[in-house]
Amino acid sequence: PPRYFRPLPGQTGWQEPERVSLAANHLISRGVLLALGAAFAYVGVVGSSGNQFTLIGVLGWFVSVLFVIWAVAPDGWTPLGALAAAGHALEGWRPRLTWAGVLLLLIMAVGLLLRVQDLPLAPREMTSDHVEMLLDTFRLEQGNTSVFFAGNGGREALQFYALALFSGLPGQSLSFDSLKLLNVLEGVLTLPALYFMSKTVIGRQRPTLGVVVGLCVAALVAVSYWHITLSRLGERIILTPLFVSLFILTFTRALRGNRIWDFVLTGIVLGAGLYTYQVTRLLPVVVVVGAVIAFAFHWRGRLGLRRLVVNTLLLALVSFTLFVPLFAYSLEYPQDFWRRTSGRLFGDAILQTTDEAGNLVSREATIGERLEAFGDNVPQLAANFGNALLMYQWRGDVAWFQSASLKPAFDPISAALLAVGLGAWAF
Repeated sequence: PPRYFRPLPGQTGWQEPERVSLAANHLISRGVLLALGAAFAYVGVVGSSGNQFTLIGVLGWFVSVLFVIWAVAPDGWTPLGALAAAGHALEGWRPRLTWAGVLLLLIMAVGLLLRVQDLPLAPREMTSDHVEMLLDTFRLEQGNTSVFFAGNGGREALQFYALALFSGLPGQSLSFDSLKLLNVLEGVLTLPALYFMSKTVIGRQRPTLGVVVGLCVAALVAVSYWHITLSRLGERIILTPLFVSLFILTFTRALRGNRIWDFVLTGIVLGAGLYTYQVTRLLPVVVVVGAVIAFAFHWRGRLGLRRLVVNTLLLALVSFTLFVPLFAYSLEYPQDFWRRTSGRLFGDAILQTTDEAGNLVSREATIGERLEAFGDNVPQLAANFGNALLMYQWRGDVAWFQSASLKPAFDPISAALLAVGLGAWAF
């Protein structure tokens, strides 16, 4: 029936959508919750001004996220009710291993072994990136609770806070080894995320095929030279495949099922992912493209289209609420927030020259100078794209600390599978 939605993997029968009443009293209560969310978000902004998280600011920020989720949730949902339901679910939960679960655990064990083997020896030396990250984490432990770390071109904060927590565990310290071990654990956690992502994307109509594909993807990444290298590197970039996998998983469920909670979960993953690595700033573009494609499929059914539009707006609202402290930082310190992007495309915003007396003078670059820098950078940008396309099968990077010089990212089998897969998608 038109008012129902197709089942997701693991569900039987057509699913009735969540009930969201449009009665005046319900709209008023939701408006009040949104107003409270906005008020506490403002507390979060004020409490994180000057690029510093404070206790009041963090509490205001988290409470604002809670109120926004409460405002957009289906009728009858409350935070206390959700906690009670979770408690009841945990009481009745019993671990049950399936053949797929056992294989996934074995794959994760192999992935862990390959990532910790001789970890202190490879890589042995730190680069300036590692030194700056350890220094900034030390300052964080001393009370410099930054929203965004502006040094070294600008870096998102999640990995710094994760390292500060991890280095405080028994047997750990703030060191290069702890930084690499944290990366290893994040790399291993990516394997189940990839499994469930692949199972969701592939297994809608053929669940068994989804399980098989998910296990194959997890196994290939577990032994992937490229991902093993990134997992041992001690850099924030290892968080990118983890959060992108979670994003694809939740966003796929959202667009297929058109359910509020899947959109809310996607908003949470997207908002949190913006604190990991700069490339995740492209994920909102994926949301827009995915939503446009979904609108094209739903344009004949007014009910489904209206729900899809509303749910997409709710996704944006939840993700923006999580992004609020970083958004406030981007307004307060725009040059620091956009330095990596603008600097690589349009050159440095601040130029240093030497006057007649030999003194170093700093000045802002003119628009003409930045456009000229962009023209000079376009050929290098094109070359980078070309090199990136060749890195999988033909010629890898030359940087010693992230790959064996010129070694392709994929082995011959994975490279062949990639070629076959791309051909299948194109067909």
